[in-house]
Amino acid sequence: MEHRRAERKSVRWTVLAAVLLLCFALLVGYGDDLLPKQEPVFSGDCVRVHFLDVGQGSSVLIQSGSEGILIDAGERAYADRVIACLNTCGVKTLRLAVATHPHSDHVGALPEVLQAVPTETLLVPQLTEANMPASYAYESLLNTVRERQIRLAAAKPGAEYSLANVSLRVLAPLEQSEDLNDMSVFCRVAAFDTVFLLPADAGTAVQEALLQSGEDLRCDVLQTPHHGSSGALCPPFLKAAKPRSAVISCGAGNDYGHPHSEVLQYFDRHGVKVYRTDWQSDIVFSCYAGGFRADVAGEGVSS
Repeated sequence: MEHRRAERKSVRWTVLAAVLLLCFALLVGYGDDLLPKQEPVFSGDCVRVHFLDVGQGSSVLIQSGSEGILIDAGERAYADRVIACLNTCGVKTLRLAVATHPHSDHVGALPEVLQAVPTETLLVPQLTEANMPASYAYESLLNTVRERQIRLAAAKPGAEYSLANVSLRVLAPLEQSEDLNDMSVFCRVAAFDTVFLLPADAGTAVQEALLQSGEDLRCDVLQTPHHGSSGALCPPFLKAAKPRSAVISCGAGNDYGHPHSEVLQYFDRHGVKVYRTDWQSDIVFSCYAGGFRADVAGEGVSS
């Protein structure tokens, strides 16, 4: 009897050892794939929002499959870079391009981009004789629109445009201004459940007007107004927006000192995660039904 009990005990230990060895072999073979994930696992379709590094300028690409919306394109010198990004991402058609306002750091490269990529509609602020600039960049843009027979549309508050799983709503300009920054086409973009506010160079007067209008300004990601200038810092607006993340589009060592310390201090005090194109180059938010992931220079942050 003692011999049989010892034999059964030996068999149990042998089986247990075999199971432990199998588990060890699986862990070695598959590594971290068998370990608990610290990030949510997303599935299904994806919308990517690219904040492109175009120096001291701005360019945002919203991509859904092979179609996109392009908001600005930086100075003319960055045209090849923006076109290369569209090609690399597989964007074949721009359903909408937005020239937020006539300053060259936003629209300088748009004529070449629109020549290279089929574009359905160009959205622009509705300017008057009083604030229409006599600039080469804007004249070149309008000539390209005529040559390529692109539909030209004036931005009107409340107007909406869409791609698969994407909606874009125009929030401003609300009224005419001599300051072309305040004529910026201010967009609210929803990609699945992730909301982006893209104010371009809209200043505090526009932000305050939107607050008074009762518009829902809550967002997940804010493109910091006017490249992080303290002159566009409106704390009541930021309090209403409550962004979890902020992107600052600016150039390394720029002459304006952007982003200004007051803006960075505000975000730091309120726990807002800051991304900067001058430090991290292109910043891409991948948006899913379950949340979003920000990718910068190999760093991934999920929310």
